[in-house]
Amino acid sequence: MRDINLETRHLIKLASSAAVVWTMLLSAALYWDYISGRDQALSLVAISARANFNKDSAFRFWGASHGGVYVPADEHTPPNPRLAHIPERDITTPSGKKLTLMNPAYMVRQMMNEFEGLYGVKGKITSFPDKLFYQGNMPDAWELNALRSFQKGNKEVHEVAEIDGVPYLRLMRPLFIQQDCLKCHAEQGYKVGDLRGGVGVAVPMQPYIDAEQKTLRNHMLTYFLIWLTGLFAMYALYVRAKAQARKLFSIEQQFHQAQKMEAIGTLVGGIAHDFNNMLAGITGNLYLAKKSMQDNPYALEKLSSVEQLSFRAADMIAQLLTFARKGQVRVETFPLTPFIKETLKLSTVSMPENIELKANVCSEPIYIRGDGTQIHQVLINLLNNARDAVDGNQHPHIIVRLESFKADDDFIKSHADFTAGNYAHLSVEDNGCGIPEARLEHLFEPFFTTKEVGKGTGLGLAMVFGAIKAHGGMVYVESIVGEGSTFHVYLPMLDVDQFDSAAPDENAIVHGQGEMILLVDDASHVLETGREVLGKLGYQVLTASDGMEAVHVFSTNQDDIALVIMDLVMPKLDGAAAMERIRKIRPDVKVIYATGYDMKATVPDDTSSATVLTKPYSIEKLSVVIRNLLDT
Repeated sequence: MRDINLETRHLIKLASSAAVVWTMLLSAALYWDYISGRDQALSLVAISARANFNKDSAFRFWGASHGGVYVPADEHTPPNPRLAHIPERDITTPSGKKLTLMNPAYMVRQMMNEFEGLYGVKGKITSFPDKLFYQGNMPDAWELNALRSFQKGNKEVHEVAEIDGVPYLRLMRPLFIQQDCLKCHAEQGYKVGDLRGGVGVAVPMQPYIDAEQKTLRNHMLTYFLIWLTGLFAMYALYVRAKAQARKLFSIEQQFHQAQKMEAIGTLVGGIAHDFNNMLAGITGNLYLAKKSMQDNPYALEKLSSVEQLSFRAADMIAQLLTFARKGQVRVETFPLTPFIKETLKLSTVSMPENIELKANVCSEPIYIRGDGTQIHQVLINLLNNARDAVDGNQHPHIIVRLESFKADDDFIKSHADFTAGNYAHLSVEDNGCGIPEARLEHLFEPFFTTKEVGKGTGLGLAMVFGAIKAHGGMVYVESIVGEGSTFHVYLPMLDVDQFDSAAPDENAIVHGQGEMILLVDDASHVLETGREVLGKLGYQVLTASDGMEAVHVFSTNQDDIALVIMDLVMPKLDGAAAMERIRKIRPDVKVIYATGYDMKATVPDDTSSATVLTKPYSIEKLSVVIRNLLDT
């Protein structure tokens, strides 16, 4: 059988593991997104750096291809002293305007300075420290490392590095001497193809970093929402799976409970047949013995006691059948108020003197339809449980209440088993030890007990539950550990005008008038005792020990037989099948079915309206039933 707590823990582990895996997957995806975004930002900056480098290179190549450019000489562009060896470094136009020659490096350097002021992108031509043509071309540490890598054959160096504490993507490529360069740099000993230095650009990273961080924040919010949605979905699945597990557990519990009850019912049903047949023989012989002992009051009293005990034993069998849900409630209408009062009066005798038994029974008439013996047993079991629960309490008390109760809509919503209507509400309250919550759901299971070994069978409350359900009622329990328990029993209540006060008196013997009765039973002791009892009641008796014989005897004496008393469960041909054949012979024949089994299980549907007596039955009742049928 499933362990719901174990399954719940398993579901929690699965849900937790799924949440951890989900978190790790999204974290990995977010990290991958971050790395990809960073690489993409670096790639974009590198593209921008190369574009700026290509722009500067194209400008420098253009200037070199023209041998330089003449521009007006002023403070911003003074004549280049390093070009003093060139004869036409400075010229004057016919109009008298003075121009000076700007070599390509001079042009690019000035353009780079202007571009940095406008757009923040730095540019610089760098030379080796030992061959400086212009002091501003002195390399810094990063540029010097780049120049050294060019000497090793590298074609480009770029990385993120700081300039004055600000991050830039710095890119640098080598600068080789071309023919046009010798005009200015031949005196330094350069030849065409020599590595003169490098040309670099530095693109500020901050705009890209800001854009990357903004994108990252947006992605983090998106991933968080996805993560949260996933967790909610997992929680919803967990709740659903937990509910399904509880539902399945409940169904399994009901199935196992039904199996247990079926097994017990099968066992009890088999015992009931043999036991009731024996009791039928005992009660019949007791009646005959009492008839012969009318002049011996002492013996008559003892025989009557034995007879009462026999019927009490039959009641116990009926209770077991009801407990196993195989019995049929012997329905009669009776007032519950005096019944409860009488039961409490009898219970006082067995109640310890230190226990205060209080009764709060309403004075208004409350009528129910049911089996008085079962209701009596219900109250006795509840009182016995309360008595055991208050054992050890310094001031023990038990309160029994009876009142009429109307189930309204609010009550029905909180109690799904109820239907609207009026109920007799019987409650038994104690101030005992209480029942732990974990045990409440098992309280009405057979053989489950909270008492010590030897103090309880675990059948009492199961019988209570079975009896109340058989009456169409409900039973609930409220309990607080250390404070006590209250058992609530609800039984459908009748209107006052439904009470039948003209019930026949079944305690008086009614004799026959010589009518012939066919008695059919497979138990020889029941057959012999029954023959003698019916004879004492004033009837002629024919007997048969099985269904086949019964059909034969009836067919032979069909005109003389007034009534058939038919056992239902017999070999060769059962009672119902035998009666079907007998009715083909004479349809108007009257019949009383007798059974030691459960009435529901043995009485066929098409004979459910017939008169049925459950063994053992009192001779008084038998005489009344026979007479009523014959007189109808």
